Amino acid sequence: MPEMMENNNFEKKLAPKLEALYDEVPNWENILHFVREGENNFISDLKMLDLNKLGIETSDVHVYSDIEVQAFIVGITSKDNPREIIAKSYLVYGAHWIDDFFDNPKIGVPFEDIFKNRNDINEVLTGMGSIGQVGLLLAEKVPHPEGVLKGLQRMIYGGLVQRSSSREQRSCLKRNIKI
Repeated sequence: MPEMMENNNFEKKLAPKLEALYDEVPNWENILHFVREGENNFISDLKMLDLNKLGIETSDVHVYSDIEVQAFIVGITSKDNPREIIAKSYLVYGAHWIDDFFDNPKIGVPFEDIFKNRNDINEVLTGMGSIGQVGLLLAEKVPHPEGVLKGLQRMIYGGLVQRSSSREQRSCLKRNIKI
């Protein structure tokens, strides 16, 4: 994780390129504060589920700080609603984290387990044990959990297409997608 800051309310040192980016947004310090609170809430839930041993930085395709930037951008539209920024940030961090378990064969759940239950998001998440519980926690954070579950369903299909070993499987997935 990034270094700690000494003279600021933020826990992490802000890279100069990010400060230049954030500085363009009015009230950026507050937005960033609540983005980081959402991140901390997500990390706390990982600890609660005893998943912190898997780490927070699970992606092979982007650096961890990219998630903060995305959460910050999503939080801009909620600049006057701290709870909404926190919830959006939590969802961004959580979605990135769980998606890595759908599509990364090195850390993910076995392809066959997800493939056989792919049309039932609750069955997939339940079959993933504690990792799947993260998906259910994401859905609990919003007024319309069915939207989060639909997004997770789409992530599952994306992961299956990436991990499939044959053209036939990919064609089957594209034909039978129910989202």
